[in-house]
Amino acid sequence: MHSIPFGAYLTLFVLLFVHLNPKQLVHVNAVSYEWKSDYELDKVVQVITDYFVSPSSNPPPLILWKAVNGHRGNDCPESKPWPCRTPNICLSFALICDGEPDCPDEYDEDQEMCTAKLRPAEEHLQGFINKYRKWLIPDILGEGKPEELATKLVESKTIVDYAKAAHLSKEQIRRLVDLLMGVKSGKQIMLHMMGMPLGAWSELYVLFYRIYLSGFLNNVEQLQTDNDEQEAQQQNSYWTKRNFNSYRDVRHMYGPYQRLMHY
Repeated sequence: MHSIPFGAYLTLFVLLFVHLNPKQLVHVNAVSYEWKSDYELDKVVQVITDYFVSPSSNPPPLILWKAVNGHRGNDCPESKPWPCRTPNICLSFALICDGEPDCPDEYDEDQEMCTAKLRPAEEHLQGFINKYRKWLIPDILGEGKPEELATKLVESKTIVDYAKAAHLSKEQIRRLVDLLMGVKSGKQIMLHMMGMPLGAWSELYVLFYRIYLSGFLNNVEQLQTDNDEQEAQQQNSYWTKRNFNSYRDVRHMYGPYQRLMHY
């Protein structure tokens, strides 16, 4: 009776783990690894099966190495792990969002991606918004699901962009500006007066101070200008319509060629 080598037990254990965790990812040096197709896995399983049936035949080491080690999610070297969307072009992280496009399609300087690089992690922001949603939604951040608002906060370059994306009212914009200025100045009492729950300050400061530092309020004065212009347009539209209606009513009463008499 043939004894089964220890290596076969180890290999079988690895294959069983892969089979039970087909989507398992292993991260090494910030490079993603994933398992190959089910077809290749089936080949390896067949090799192991043949080995148990006929111990004299040795499984090909290359296939076993692939099964155990997986393959890179991209072909970039560790020194340049960031792949452009154009094939076979890789960049170091230092070149991402440095103001100079290096990918042929300039993807490494994508505005939303570079803005998100300066902001807190989206999943952390989403968790915070969800935790304090009764305070933040809709009075401060506007209407929407926590994941949607977190994405807008991470990707919007300025508060003007966010206000448009989240369809904020003037009052919501004012509260958001007050919140960010309170975070910047460390005015916890003011924020508590705005309804900030007890225990929220530390996490609020970590997340929203980073949003402030990224230049989120750089063009906040534009909001007032836009609001003033919008109100002026609405007033002009109102009075133009009112004057036209008055003229129409007078013409109907006195005729098109009658001159109004003032007493």
